Amino acid sequence: TPLVAPTFTSNATTCAIVKDDLTGIVAVFTKSSDCNYKVVIMALSSAGAAGIVIINPQPGLAYPTIEGVSSSVVSVTPEDGQLIMDTIAAGSATIRGPTSKPYDIRAASEGGQLSAYSSMGPDPYLDLVPHVLAPGGNIYSTFPIKYGSYFVMSGTSMACPYVSGAVALLKEARPSLTVSEIDDILSITAKPLVDPDTGSIEHPYKGGSGLINVYDAIISRATIDPPRLSINSTTQGLLTGISGILASNMRWSARSIKLTNTDTANDMHVTIENSYSASLSLYYPNGSIAYTPLTFGGNDSPDGSNPTIQLFNAPAIVPAGQTEEYLITIVAPTGLNDTNGWFFGGTIEFRLQWGDEAATSVYGVPYAGPSGDYSKLDILVPTDSGYPMIGDDNGDPLDPATLVITGDLSAFLLVGIAVPPPLGILQLVDSANNTVGYLPTGYMKYVPHTCLACSLPSIPYPINGTVFTDEELANSVQAPSGKYHIHSAFLRPLGDANNSDDFQIWDSQEFTIA
Repeated sequence: TPLVAPTFTSNATTCAIVKDDLTGIVAVFTKSSDCNYKVVIMALSSAGAAGIVIINPQPGLAYPTIEGVSSSVVSVTPEDGQLIMDTIAAGSATIRGPTSKPYDIRAASEGGQLSAYSSMGPDPYLDLVPHVLAPGGNIYSTFPIKYGSYFVMSGTSMACPYVSGAVALLKEARPSLTVSEIDDILSITAKPLVDPDTGSIEHPYKGGSGLINVYDAIISRATIDPPRLSINSTTQGLLTGISGILASNMRWSARSIKLTNTDTANDMHVTIENSYSASLSLYYPNGSIAYTPLTFGGNDSPDGSNPTIQLFNAPAIVPAGQTEEYLITIVAPTGLNDTNGWFFGGTIEFRLQWGDEAATSVYGVPYAGPSGDYSKLDILVPTDSGYPMIGDDNGDPLDPATLVITGDLSAFLLVGIAVPPPLGILQLVDSANNTVGYLPTGYMKYVPHTCLACSLPSIPYPINGTVFTDEELANSVQAPSGKYHIHSAFLRPLGDANNSDDFQIWDSQEFTIA
């Protein structure tokens, strides 16, 4: 069967348009963050592809779960994918499948590592998510009998049952636990994964507290409050008790943690260590967004490249059945640029021993936050990127001065989001500066960020003369003919929606509605 690498185009509504007729052809493409692979597969199948080969850019294979396509879909490793692409580039290429169905189960090379497609935090208020990790990559498990009984799948379809089972086992062993207590215990007893690229543990925004360890959760004999530390901003200045560090290059956050010994028979001996992560940023030095986070620090990095902790009250023993308070100051790495959106993080490790027991249990409290004040960051991508702007359905700019919107012609407000805001407001304003109403989808909570390096670098919001007079976008009216502009307001993270100073504002040039 002929094997080709088709060309894709995009517009404001889809990132995968296939113009070629692929009937009887096997199409190959590389999985990319630019466009969801399911969208690409649907486009190739609609173009008639007999088969589809996905090149996984990460080590190992991808195991896509696809429904509603008639094409056969397989995945290959980066190495095999490069061989395929080299063969196609050298001339005509063909592919054939085996006449039988050999089946082989083997250990995945990426086992025990965070999946590249795993969701990241934080949430819009910088709360630390995810809380925990669970196995969900390339899992061989049961499947509906009519589809073969067993199958390899990836994603939350596999991770969620694992967590559900862990909760059931913990609840069976300790039936008096509440939902919040189960969450806390699974978090503090989880085991952080190591980032193979930096040598340090995965950043809490990627790995949370770590991989669930249900056995350690069941036999746990301590609780920690809070089980995770979300740092919304850091203080800049001199921290008493730390010598050799200048006030001008130091940011810190002081926190209190309560450690309870739930063993009523044995005292608990406590030592505390810091396990740091490499800092993360979604910004290149020029201000453009990096879809794959940049890293700073990690193992073998110079002093000051990673966060540290300072203990100002750290009891060495917690008596049986008692609670002690620990005052811990987290010091951000030096050398981070506050304006480039760096987030530092790590885990405070409580190493615990009971009575005369030799065994040590390690409980963790992940921490993460920005270097600087997150609430002061700009929501919109830098204006030299061309956004925001008024454009057409292909994402090309339109000149507002000559734009006339009619019943047959609409335009889009194209917005690039650098920092996800908790609230976005888009309003149509007339030439007398009176607000006429909200654009369609013009009152939004929790707006996602966009990716300048991707084929869809902005979010398109339609401008068609219809506006809504309420935040629920239920009551629509038609704007009368005249001159208008778009007033956009995006609430900065942790901001007050009743305080106009907490919004980033952008107003378009005037255009005409006929």
